[in-house]
Amino acid sequence: MHRSPQEHRQEFSEQGYTVFEGVLSADDIAYAQPIFDEAITPDTKTPIVTGTKDSRRQMNQEYCEPRLSKFGHHPRVLEAARRLLDRSFRLDHTPTPTLVYQGEAGGRPGVPGQWWGHVDWPSNPPTPANINGYANGLLHFTTLEPGGGCFTLVPRSHKVVQSYLDDPAMYERMCRAEFHDFPGLETEIEITANAGDLLFFHPLMVHNSSDNRSTRTRKVLHAIFRALDEEPAEDEPVDLDTERFHRNYVAAVDEDVKWLLGPLPK
Repeated sequence: MHRSPQEHRQEFSEQGYTVFEGVLSADDIAYAQPIFDEAITPDTKTPIVTGTKDSRRQMNQEYCEPRLSKFGHHPRVLEAARRLLDRSFRLDHTPTPTLVYQGEAGGRPGVPGQWWGHVDWPSNPPTPANINGYANGLLHFTTLEPGGGCFTLVPRSHKVVQSYLDDPAMYERMCRAEFHDFPGLETEIEITANAGDLLFFHPLMVHNSSDNRSTRTRKVLHAIFRALDEEPAEDEPVDLDTERFHRNYVAAVDEDVKWLLGPLPK
């Protein structure tokens, strides 16, 4: 965490993403890497994992590996989220492991027609409250170089997407992930990272993984943080959709950080 919170917030607002470097220790990474290989293999199929490309495997929300998901509330991850959001926040879902093996994932960035992007809509239709209050996080457990299945995004695309939300035809096109030759979008870029880095990106960012043309499997944990406009009063419990949090994850969360989930059923 080498830059000030203000610098991270400004970059996130203007560019749509920011990277906190060195959030996890070498011991954290060494502990977690073999668990990724236990939880998901190249042969793992739906419904345990989701994804449309053969090389990308993301664990379905109906399943959980709590030894990995717990890194979503690692103290240094929460410190980074506090620095970025600058107000009270909650986790929105069970933190989810994702792997990208060698092969096709999202295409080759910079090659026309070879890369495609999409938006992880925070709701349908999206509303200003959760557009501006969400930050998606990718916690890296492997070092990524260009062509290694990296997170690939279109800088400042969150502003372009937001500008078309009230245009029915363009909104439908965005929901279909038809972003080739989309008006106002810039060229996509790969975001390289070191193991231990935490990348936050805006919920309206156009993004995908690149094809993994390396010999290293990309291993990341996806966590979504939801900022609160004000601290909820203790006598006014927040409604909690318990399906967002897997029971095995809830059981693994320490009592002193269960505030991240909101009030839980008794």
